[in-house]
Amino acid sequence: MSFINNLARTAEWFQWKIPPLAAAGYATIFLNDLPFSAKMFSLPILIVSICMVGAYGYIINDIFDIEQDLAAGKKNTMAKLSPFMRFFLLGFCLFIGFTVFLLLNPTPLMLSLYAANFLLPTLYSVPPIRWKERGILGVLADTSAAHMLPTLIITYTITQLAPLAGIDSWLLVITMTIWAFFVGFRGIINHQLLDLEDDQRIDVITFAGSKSRKNIRNIVMWFSYPAELITFAAFISLLTVNSAPIGFAVSGFALLEISKWWRGWQFTYFFPETPESERYLPFVDNEFYVAWLPLLLAFQLLLLNPLYATMLALHLLIFRRMLWMRLTIYTRILSLLR
Repeated sequence: MSFINNLARTAEWFQWKIPPLAAAGYATIFLNDLPFSAKMFSLPILIVSICMVGAYGYIINDIFDIEQDLAAGKKNTMAKLSPFMRFFLLGFCLFIGFTVFLLLNPTPLMLSLYAANFLLPTLYSVPPIRWKERGILGVLADTSAAHMLPTLIITYTITQLAPLAGIDSWLLVITMTIWAFFVGFRGIINHQLLDLEDDQRIDVITFAGSKSRKNIRNIVMWFSYPAELITFAAFISLLTVNSAPIGFAVSGFALLEISKWWRGWQFTYFFPETPESERYLPFVDNEFYVAWLPLLLAFQLLLLNPLYATMLALHLLIFRRMLWMRLTIYTRILSLLR
């Protein structure tokens, strides 16, 4: 298992990118008041199929980054494998992903979206196209493949199961998809900033490397971050109409986040060499998105139908280590905010 984890670098994405997708599924089930039935296995099927996309994306990126990673002194697991094994792994991800996805009896639109989810990391990584080094195209490809399309696929597919999906159901699909895009946009910008020195050493110019840190900060602060918060508030409002506890829980967490900002906490996001120049921004560490929002919605499903305890138990089992780690960290944070 550890060998497979190393090949697909699951530690870098599974615990951080999959929980928000689970939250999207839980939210869609709840808003549409879907009863617990065999159809609810659609969500685990969707998660597994998207995990295949995630593994594919990291494997193909590593395959075409071998020379650059070696030049930068970075570890690359694909360098140890033969060309046959590298492309066998890509084919395996494609085969398993589509085989699992077809269990859903997808519509042509769903199948097209899923195929696009594989296409984008290919365009991102493979030369001569290699959008990774094409400025904003690389940013858009990454955030769409890793966040936006998976969220759209999950929310759209589950909404299709509702016999009478209303305007609020489709608004949830739209707002969660846009929210996921802007969360991903901020995430890939941060990732490119962290890799900036290694990229510059081997003459790789990404979007973040093509502009000053001040300009990058302005793009995030005045474009993606406000849009992220607005769309987050929009879909939370849709859920709160049907469940006041969700609204109270999110409001309580938001107050804690604001208190970090109010007390002048620092968060080295754009200028790690001068942390005193940056003030903490609410929700920017993704704590709520990754740990508490999925858990909150899983408990909400339990109130909808006790049989959803199976889904809650599965969530706790799969993400137990991450949740325990975040709980430990947040306990310390709460003690500092007293």
